[in-house]
Amino acid sequence: MDAGKRQISFYFNGQDYLEIPFFQRSYVWKEDLLKRFLESMEHISATGKDYFMGSIISKQKPQNSSSKSNVQLIVDGQQRLTTLALFLKVLLFREKNERAFDRMFFSADDEDELCLCHNYYDRECFNEIMKQKELSKIESKTLLANAYNYFIDNVSSDKYKSRAIRDKLTFVGISLNEDEDEQVIFDTINSLGVSLTTGELLKNYVFSKDSVDQYLSKWKPVFEDDEDVIDYWNSRTAQGRLSRSNFDNFLYAYLHIKINDPDVKMSSADKQRFRSAENLFGQYKDYFSLTNPTKMGFVQDLTSYAKLYREFISTSVLDEEVPKDYGIERLNVIIFGLDSTTLIPYVLFVLKNQTDETERKEIFRILESYIMRRLICRSTNDNYSDLFSLQLINGQILTGEGLLEYLSNIEASLSLAIPNNSELMYGFQNSVLVNQRAKGILYLIESRLGDDSSATSVRGLKSYSLEHLMPKKWKPDLWPVIPEYSEDDRNYRLKTLGNLAILPTKLNTSISNKAWVDKKKGSAKKGGLNEYAKGLVTMKRALLCEDWNEERIIARANWLFEKAKQIWQCGEDDSDDSVVPIVPNLSATDDSGIAKISKTMSSKSGGRDKSRFSLNGSGFVAKNEFAYLIVKTFVEQNPDYTYDQLKAVFVDDIIRPAWVCKGLIAKVDDLCDGTLDDGELERRYHFNNASRRLKSADGVEFFVSTQWSLKSIEKLVVVAEEYGMRCEKQER
Repeated sequence: MDAGKRQISFYFNGQDYLEIPFFQRSYVWKEDLLKRFLESMEHISATGKDYFMGSIISKQKPQNSSSKSNVQLIVDGQQRLTTLALFLKVLLFREKNERAFDRMFFSADDEDELCLCHNYYDRECFNEIMKQKELSKIESKTLLANAYNYFIDNVSSDKYKSRAIRDKLTFVGISLNEDEDEQVIFDTINSLGVSLTTGELLKNYVFSKDSVDQYLSKWKPVFEDDEDVIDYWNSRTAQGRLSRSNFDNFLYAYLHIKINDPDVKMSSADKQRFRSAENLFGQYKDYFSLTNPTKMGFVQDLTSYAKLYREFISTSVLDEEVPKDYGIERLNVIIFGLDSTTLIPYVLFVLKNQTDETERKEIFRILESYIMRRLICRSTNDNYSDLFSLQLINGQILTGEGLLEYLSNIEASLSLAIPNNSELMYGFQNSVLVNQRAKGILYLIESRLGDDSSATSVRGLKSYSLEHLMPKKWKPDLWPVIPEYSEDDRNYRLKTLGNLAILPTKLNTSISNKAWVDKKKGSAKKGGLNEYAKGLVTMKRALLCEDWNEERIIARANWLFEKAKQIWQCGEDDSDDSVVPIVPNLSATDDSGIAKISKTMSSKSGGRDKSRFSLNGSGFVAKNEFAYLIVKTFVEQNPDYTYDQLKAVFVDDIIRPAWVCKGLIAKVDDLCDGTLDDGELERRYHFNNASRRLKSADGVEFFVSTQWSLKSIEKLVVVAEEYGMRCEKQER
């Protein structure tokens, strides 16, 4: 790599050839950028001072026996170099200096050959412009022609001076050898203009001027057929604090479907390089090097998935009525409305490989139930990528029965387990959620409870706002605190789901903070809850209440739980008595049909042990996390212990024999010997979680087993206490 300060003559000199990759994006600068460009050129002309115009990345083009030796591919800087060429064409002709123009842009060896070879999209128009013998506007709808015509209208030799511009306009030039990775450089530079997308880089990688027919028949109809298609793939969706285009979401999903395909037989170690969503194009190049697919075979498979993605996966449902029936539309609400894009690889895998519509819907129903239960319970989504990419795809799970069995067999102590009904009820009573998630939960409940005669009775998620029935800025004279509760109780309780409602119109602040009776009624000019919440099933009972307090909030939470338990069934018998809801201690019900509730609750957890443990006074955690913390703490306290010495302390006999597998602790090398598949590695050792990897004094890296029964944990506690650790158990 060679980098340094460059002037225009470095690139435009009649000796060296520049080539824009054949399928690089077309010229995209519009009038706002052209205007800024001219302002910069005017500044140089007026002041004669150096002016920096960003970086240009070029790469030596591979040479064969028939090609030129002095050809540089423009990796980044196409838009600026093209703009500069058009500008200089107009300015030098205005200055009557056509000879200087020819010396810069035409080959010294062939006066008819341009030294800048443009891409597939703009080549014809660019060549027409550059070969004009006099300035005349181009009749074309391309942005390239628009830019040239704009310069004809706005560039004069009085205002702009070509000599000053050629001498003082500078770049940082980065010249790469043909074996250097341009993507590493490209991704670290904040270039002026519009950066290349992953899709454009991939297209350039796959196609060449020798494969135009394949591009026109396979790629273009799917990704570039018309403006609507292009807009769809370029549209962006928020993902936390970031946003990604549909194209990038799709490319990420497709890549993870392929690397987790058992037929590909990619090792766990190789899969590690694909864990990050960064440098997606670089990951595709890694995929090509590891699997060596034919490029046209790859394009055929890629586009077959892309057609399904565009047909079924879309943010449009957020603006539209949502169906009551379980299916892809409701999942789209979860994916895009509730920021659960990690679902996409598995959903796309199902769409491609399961053609039975009934089976698809059952899979999507279970996915909805699983995600929503976990949202309500504030379960972590840290390992969703592994579950929805590695485990389910690698396991080829394509039936509802198979999916439910897989999810149900995840041990309760693990972070990916399905919350049972007891946990679900606790979530409704106690979870404080971000507004968008709370809105989504209530929205999807409402959509299932609507009039059975209408399949689309609820408008799009974006149409609703979230309202606190008891306002966050409550006043004691308007919202008196009942004796059984403190103000702190109230301030926490009013943030839970029982006090939240979705409304199609946001209440005016002056109404929202009024007393309950006035909040329902509104005013002559501003509507209240009775107007805006009318027809919402989730608000019907609340609107009948004459007052609203903590007891009402708890009662409504119980009611929501009972509905959610039926809507989001996920393997637990909802007809049994495994959950005893909070019961009233005053009157059973009042005229509203909502019970008055005490602060006591009784529940029993059916099935799995829910005990949690604390180490040395830290927070209580599940069994597998507790075991990991014990081993981690021991390693930190005994930094001179070799792996063999650690094995002598944490003997395999502590774990149930059936769960020993590779050991209580197991070397990375042993785990990668091929006897365990990817799903087993993740379930048994959290192998894909780098933070769970420990190291002994002799440099051996290892993982701790996740397979723990209560009896096994009790044995481990004995060991921990022998070495001075303090262990506590919390019954659940």
